Amino acid sequence: MNRIADYDRQSTWRGALNRPTHLGFARNPLCGDEVWVDLEVVVGAIREARFHGQGCVVSQACASMLCEGIEGKSVDEVLASTAENMMDFAIRELTMNRQRCALTAWDALLRALLAANANGERGLPACHVETVGDSVSPDPVSKPP
Repeated sequence: MNRIADYDRQSTWRGALNRPTHLGFARNPLCGDEVWVDLEVVVGAIREARFHGQGCVVSQACASMLCEGIEGKSVDEVLASTAENMMDFAIRELTMNRQRCALTAWDALLRALLAANANGERGLPACHVETVGDSVSPDPVSKPP
């Protein structure tokens, strides 16, 4: 839990980008966590990632871990991976309710990237989607088939 507290106090990845190419939002209706993920994607790679929002320590710390983990990676690499790999954090060690908090930023990230892919890789000015119930991915901590 010390690692979560450390990331929650960090401000390196907190804040909005001036001109994001991809923007995704997710909300955890169980506790009210809200996370926006702003990305600058250039030639299929995530050049810069930031998050902003509000919520519990777990949701905000995991958003910070996620931004750190995805910078410099290709979009394809991120989409083929899992939340646990990108955050370098064992989400399954958390209680079920806290797992939902930890995955809010992952949902926002997927919404930003998948919305952009559906629109010809050009990104969107904003992707306003509320998370209701399940995560975007049926099992966000397991690799896709």
